[in-house]
Amino acid sequence: MKRESYNRDHDSEAHASERRLISICILLFLLVFGVFYPITGDDFINYDDNDYVTDNAHVQGGLIWQKVMWAFTNTDAANWHPLTWLSHMLDCQLYGMKPWDHHLTSVLIHAANAVLVFVVIRGMTGVLWRSLFVALLFGLHPLRVESVAWIAERKDVLSAMFWLLAMWSYLGYTSNKTPRPAHATVNYWLALLCTALGLMSKPMVVTLPFALLLLDYWPLRRMTPDNAGRLAWEKAPFFLLATAGSMITFLAQKSQGAVIEYLPLGHRIETVIMAYTRYLGKFLYPVNLAILYPHPVSWSLANVVGALFLFVAISAAVFVGRRSRPYCVTGWLWYVGTLVPVIGIVQVGSQSLADRYSYVPGLGLIIILTWGACDLARSLPGKTLVLGSVATAVILGCIALTRHQISFWKDSGTVFSHAVAVTDNSYVARKALADFYSSQHRTDEAIALYREALRMHPKFEEAHVNLGAVLSQAGHPNEAKEEFKQAIRLKPNDANAYNDLGAILGSGHIDESMALFEKAVELNPGYVDARKNLGQALDAEGRIAEAVAQYQEAVRLRPDPDAHYLLGLDLEKLGRDQEAIIQLTEALKGQPDNPPAQRALERLKKRVGS
Repeated sequence: MKRESYNRDHDSEAHASERRLISICILLFLLVFGVFYPITGDDFINYDDNDYVTDNAHVQGGLIWQKVMWAFTNTDAANWHPLTWLSHMLDCQLYGMKPWDHHLTSVLIHAANAVLVFVVIRGMTGVLWRSLFVALLFGLHPLRVESVAWIAERKDVLSAMFWLLAMWSYLGYTSNKTPRPAHATVNYWLALLCTALGLMSKPMVVTLPFALLLLDYWPLRRMTPDNAGRLAWEKAPFFLLATAGSMITFLAQKSQGAVIEYLPLGHRIETVIMAYTRYLGKFLYPVNLAILYPHPVSWSLANVVGALFLFVAISAAVFVGRRSRPYCVTGWLWYVGTLVPVIGIVQVGSQSLADRYSYVPGLGLIIILTWGACDLARSLPGKTLVLGSVATAVILGCIALTRHQISFWKDSGTVFSHAVAVTDNSYVARKALADFYSSQHRTDEAIALYREALRMHPKFEEAHVNLGAVLSQAGHPNEAKEEFKQAIRLKPNDANAYNDLGAILGSGHIDESMALFEKAVELNPGYVDARKNLGQALDAEGRIAEAVAQYQEAVRLRPDPDAHYLLGLDLEKLGRDQEAIIQLTEALKGQPDNPPAQRALERLKKRVGS
């Protein structure tokens, strides 16, 4: 009877513990979701969101076989990340182009990631409250805002989800290996699968095999001097995946021109040293966060030396205390190692660092802070009250700062105005803000900002192109031509510059314009506007059948009312009235208030009917 009573009590305690864990997970999810929910009211922004969603016909086409194949075979946006593309396609399939729903998906994934952090850290350490604090600080830290609020950075939260699922599966593998070998094998392969899925979401997951070795050291405590080689060999399939992911990513970024060639090695090494200190500073003091941190021309020698001294000092302290505080080894090497792909050794993009890059690496710092605070408070009287009070204050402070940072992501105007205000010499932010002003028909402000950006960086080709477009709209065609020509000199493979220059030359230079449009289409076969312009130039030359081919390709790439209208008119000229009716009907679906299209459709219907 006593044995049965003990079993009942044990089962009851286990069920109570399980219910408590479930309740904590639900409350954690709701808290993180609630703090980040205002993001769902934000708009798309005009920096990368256009490449990923708003101007991407493949993504807007939804989950159809042709688009799915595109997701797995292209390296657009200088990366191979098919699952990220599929997630955006699914959003478009379900919600269309409403930014609210696209933001909602990112918020949901991030809230789920916070729960996964709690489940994984608690499972590996067996400690409840410290694991909960790690999850709260991870989920609510202001550095998370960029990854969640920026739709183009869906790859951050998505890849982190698979990273955490891989850790969870790996925990199942290590904890069940001896008593249930079959179950352990399943978990091992699940961890490997999640690693592959993570790499297909964002290549930063290449550091996951190293992270698993760190977990073997602490908190799993599997690593000893005798079995380190065996544990490394155990990760061989993970390293093979990471190697393949690294090679694909480098080739993709190289082919897309994302790898910056002009930065000398010495400058890149200085950037690496500075970046580790700057990320640490932003973690501890998360103010003046911005979407873009411009790369400086040079670093102060005093700053570089100071940053190097701090880095070496922390590393030395971690090494000296490795036996008494093994969590510092895992936490510090996690932070240092997982930042390697984006730290600037290979410079990708013009930024010197980015808040989004801290999404996974920040976990290492949070672990050091959490376990270190508990160690420091061990001898304090009333340590539970002290730690609880400090933890509450930290979390409340993070919530306040995160909500404040979210307010800057309302639209392109707010996010880039803030970036201009809190960073120095940010020519990219000024250009992006000018793009926003241009879209709002605030022409004078846009021109002033483009010129300011070009004063900071005269070889900024995109600013030349966009300044030319605004000058053209403002009635300054000669100045606009010079801007387009300068853009072509700086970047001879920019399809936009060729198309815009061709458009501004006008009917008096039809042959030259046509050659420019053909060059734009050659450089970018998916450029719908260039194909429309080429079609109109062919129309002007009486080459109707060739123009029809261009319009047909344009509407195949993307439903475009103007292209449907122009195609309908040319099909009528060729006597293909039924096809013309279909195209004009499509044009009016997308643009109901188009009197010329309405008149053409009525004319055709009468003729066909008669």
